[in-house]
Amino acid sequence: KMDHLLMAFGTRPISVEIYLAKARELSNQNKKPEALQVCKDAIAKYPKYERINAIKELQNEILNPSMAVNMPTAMYPGDTLSLQVYHTNLDGFTVHIYKVSLPGNSPLLSNIQEEKNRKKYASQKLSSQHFSLERPANYLQADTVFSLVTPQEGTYLVEIVPDKAAATNRVSQLLSVTRLKLLSRALPNKRFEAVVLDGKSGQPVPDATVKLFTVNKGNTTLSQTVKSNGDGRVELDWNSEFRYIGVEKDTDKGYALQWVRRGGYLFSDRKSE
Repeated sequence: KMDHLLMAFGTRPISVEIYLAKARELSNQNKKPEALQVCKDAIAKYPKYERINAIKELQNEILNPSMAVNMPTAMYPGDTLSLQVYHTNLDGFTVHIYKVSLPGNSPLLSNIQEEKNRKKYASQKLSSQHFSLERPANYLQADTVFSLVTPQEGTYLVEIVPDKAAATNRVSQLLSVTRLKLLSRALPNKRFEAVVLDGKSGQPVPDATVKLFTVNKGNTTLSQTVKSNGDGRVELDWNSEFRYIGVEKDTDKGYALQWVRRGGYLFSDRKSE
């Protein structure tokens, strides 16, 4: 239909509207190269048409670089960190890892993305690594998985910067690296229990420091600190004001604050016979 209209009105400037409709239709069908060619033809033929910018905007939309990244928020030290990168019209990107000088249970981390806090707490660059991307010839989005070695215990800011993109297209995310895993549940008689485990072996972690936080008028405050026993457990009276829970042990301070969970967990109370 569009081709017939172009044959009928192709010698008139108003035909740019037909070119635009055809290019949009092709683009919506993921026929990006064909849509791009239609845009180029219209621009070459009627560069001074009053709405030629609509054609140019669609052309830029097809050619613009973009990137999105999926990555975990918590890792075990030394494990492989996988980045799933969704990319369009990009040749590569660089991953910068910054060491954050705050423990994972610090309430200050909620504002770490603010420029003043980044400079204050995440100015130490640990590493930078560039990765190359293969551009699909059809201008469509591709996804590629890249791997990094997770650093040692701690809190990190991972910044992923495309080779060609505005600063707003950067991806920045906190990464908690810890050996610790924390489970919690409600007990009868308004009691509360948490158990600290090794995130890989599942073995209990004794002498870990479990921290419980309350929130008042938007301010997160440490309310109670308890040490885990030989079975990795802590038990205490439940406080309805508890909102967040965290854990650390010795130099392992990477565990990020979590909402307090009072449901059950799959944990056997029976000793092995």
